[in-house]
This record gives sequence, structure tokens and C-alpha cells, in this order.
Amino acid sequence: MHSLAAGELTRLGDLNSKKFHYESYPDIYSDHSPGSIVPFELLVLAARIPAFMGNSQESINRLYRIIFTCKKMQLEIKKTGNVEEQQTWLDREAQLLLMVVNHLVELKDNNAATSLLNRICQKFDNQPDVWSALGRMYIQAGNLKQAQSAFQHVERMANSQEALKETVLLNSSYVQMAGGKWEEAYKTLDQVLAINHKNPAAANNLAICSLYLGKIDKSIDTLETLISFAPSTVGNSESILFNLSTFYELRSDSSLDKKRKLMVEVGKWAGDGFPVDCFKLN
Repeated sequence: MHSLAAGELTRLGDLNSKKFHYESYPDIYSDHSPGSIVPFELLVLAARIPAFMGNSQESINRLYRIIFTCKKMQLEIKKTGNVEEQQTWLDREAQLLLMVVNHLVELKDNNAATSLLNRICQKFDNQPDVWSALGRMYIQAGNLKQAQSAFQHVERMANSQEALKETVLLNSSYVQMAGGKWEEAYKTLDQVLAINHKNPAAANNLAICSLYLGKIDKSIDTLETLISFAPSTVGNSESILFNLSTFYELRSDSSLDKKRKLMVEVGKWAGDGFPVDCFKLN
């Protein structure tokens, strides 16, 4: 699927070339502001395709080119005084930078990822997603103190934004799990799922907590329930499917049949290039 998409994008050529800009067609777009004709979402897809095919570094390079465009658009729009449109491009820049962080993690360059996240937090101080991502990075690095500090920024924002309650609880569960407080984490994650029963991270982590608490049946039930609620989301999450396959092995002598049925069910929702290794069929 990804190779087909890459082939179609190759046929279009360089999406940043002059032929894809409004100003190249003054007779048709005489009243339109300068800029790219290409939808922003397509530019991002074209940038991310290489990573889906195993080349994360190329995706990082392409994402930075779009980030440069975001910065350029912010400067141009600032002259017009359109605050709302300027914020749109600022938000896009933040999301693109987070994508770069994810690709750095894929490359196992955690130092660069953490460094970039710190710089992002300084610029986007009011973005809870950014601070949460930084906290998770610190947890991966084993620095709970810095993780809690990052999560506290989100908690302060949540005082005036009720919608952030889910994020605050999820962040707390990460700290509890990292500290081996499985019972506390279990209760916290249960609260997250009460707010949003389709939260994949909460369901996956609740299943892990259940395992550590000796509740293997609960682990299986949690992930099977998530599949019924959000099949397309789970169908594209290798970690959730790997964990559920592992739970089947731990719980049942007929685990191979269960994993095969799981693979068939997931096949209805997953992309064509989805790796089957996560089902542990060998």
C-alpha cells in the first residue's frame, strides 16, 4: 500500500515546484494569495511515506522543508493581522515538529528527540500535547523527576480546561507504572477509560497493569473490548496486537487458533503492508 502511494506521488513530481503555486497562474488565480495549490495534508503524507517504508531520515528532511514553509507563512500572514490563520500555521508547525520527534525515536536517537522536545516546549508553552510528549520521553529515559515536571505543566493548563482531564490522568498513570505502582496505575487508567473508552494507550496500559496484578483474563478482555469499539485503530497498532497475542499464549493452550482468528479479524481493518510478526504465529 505504501509503495503504491509512493508511486502515485512520484508521478506528480516535486510538490514544492513552481507549477504547484497559485502565482504561476495569474490569469486563473489573479485574486488569490501566493502559496501552494497542494493541500497541506498531501504535503505531510508525501513527507511521511519514506518512514512508512523504512527511511525515517528522509521523512525528517521532508518534514523540515514543510516546517520552513509554516514559518514563512506565519511571517507573511502576520503582515495582514489575521491572528486566526497565523495560529493555524503555528499549530501545524508544532504538529510537524512532534512528527520529527517520533521519527527520531524510531531511529533510537532519544537524546536528539528529547533536545528537540525541550526546544518545542519553549516555543509552544501552551501546547499540552507537547509537554505530555516530553514527559513520556523522560520516562523512557528513566528520569521520573523531569517527567513529573513536564506533566505538571499540563496539570496547570487543566485547571482552566476540563477537556484535559483525560490527558492529566493518562500522564499520571505513566509515572505510576514507571514507579511500579500497578494498583494505582490500574485505578487511574480505569478513570481514563470511563472518560474515553476508545483510548488505545489507556486500554493497552490497563491490560499490562492487569497482567502484573495477576488478572490475565482482564488483560485479554480489555484489549478484545477495545478491538470491538475501535477496530481500525487497533488494526494499525502493532504493540496492542503483540500484547494480546502474548496474553493468549499465557492464558490458553489453544493460543495459536486464537491468534489466527485475531489476524483474520484485524486483516479487515489493517493496511496491506501490516507486519504479521506481531501475531507471533511462528
